[in-house]
Amino acid sequence: MRSSVLLVILFGLAAPGCLRSGSDTPSASAIDDSPPQLNPAVQAVSEATIPDPGAGSRIFPPPAAVVVTPPVAGDGSPGQVHLPDGTLLVVAGSATAGLQEAINYAANYGWDLFVQGAVNGYTNGTYHLSAGLRIPPLQGKALRFDNVILDFGPQVTDAGITFDSTMIVDFKLIGEIRAPYAKAGVYFFPHGLVPLDGLRSGVKSQVDSRFHLAKITAKTYGVYFNRELGGIENNSYYFGDIAAPVAMVHPSAPTSSIFESHNEVVAAGAMNLTPFDPLHPVNAVVVMPPVGAVADPGVVLTPEAAPVDVSASVTAGLQEAIDLAAARQVNLIVYGRGLQIKYIVDSLHFPRTGFYFLKRGLRFPTMTDQYVQMYNVTIVTPVNALLESTVGALLYNEPIINGNLPEAAMTITDATHVDFEITGQIYGM
Repeated sequence: MRSSVLLVILFGLAAPGCLRSGSDTPSASAIDDSPPQLNPAVQAVSEATIPDPGAGSRIFPPPAAVVVTPPVAGDGSPGQVHLPDGTLLVVAGSATAGLQEAINYAANYGWDLFVQGAVNGYTNGTYHLSAGLRIPPLQGKALRFDNVILDFGPQVTDAGITFDSTMIVDFKLIGEIRAPYAKAGVYFFPHGLVPLDGLRSGVKSQVDSRFHLAKITAKTYGVYFNRELGGIENNSYYFGDIAAPVAMVHPSAPTSSIFESHNEVVAAGAMNLTPFDPLHPVNAVVVMPPVGAVADPGVVLTPEAAPVDVSASVTAGLQEAIDLAAARQVNLIVYGRGLQIKYIVDSLHFPRTGFYFLKRGLRFPTMTDQYVQMYNVTIVTPVNALLESTVGALLYNEPIINGNLPEAAMTITDATHVDFEITGQIYGM
């Protein structure tokens, strides 16, 4: 079988790598340890305008994500923040062109975030910011910045983007972080509890995550890692053009060897944009995440946005969507929904809406010249329903002896010129 498939799966990363650190590593005082904060007045506005989506509310039509479209003019006006219910988040007066408010909403209610730049017909991809962006502790999240320029003004002197703790988070920025007055363009500083595992086991770290940044300009450091208050391990970092010292680590000893042996830091290479317009997908079967009771199916839409009856599905509608996309030779987009921070009570009581509960494994038939994008998808597989198999994702390209294939949560067969990406997790219960 001839296969040409680009497969990216982020369930947890443990690739070996190397990160340089040395005696010239700066002290913690080189960067203010306090992450950038929103202006209190702006914070009050953004929080006051967050609507409660309500349990069991159907999100229709797509996207099942927060989408930011760029400012119409380059005069410092904010972008438009589109919410999954079709309304716009009020971001008037934002110091971050509406981006911090969009990040906060996505984190609070479990949605992924897509920030549009000069793509999909938009001509202006520049967001002007007078405050740094803070990515709060996240668990299970995909964030995409497509052809975006983040232009941080002279007011931003500490860090352009500060990342707190993350677990199973996939962040990609194609474009540029332009922070010429900041001590760091990107500041990795895990110190808060991640939403679920932090409650369960006190996790304050960046773990099992991927960060993909195309270009960074900053005054002192392009990228700065600070591990004083939290760990950084089992991640992949892809850095492109960085016009400042890169990947300084504090503290550098005695634990830098642990950092170096469990993280992968590589040159970014070519970066692909999100292959579709989140607000107007074409030639694609779209699946929106389940809402309401646990084990409800997702909402499956044809390329014409007509709903598909999946009420009897044993795969939460996913196999039906896969088969429809294959039969019509179109693309497949599957949205997930992560932890809704606003509603987490403790580690035993948290929203499970948005999870895809399977009673049997998924199987992808032959695919050619297609893309499959599954964003922040959590697939729950009762192990007894999968013959107690420990196989998560299975890829094979030869017949199995005597025709039997071990049951797996996901099986991918013949694929040619296929871009397949899933961010999220598969686990048994």
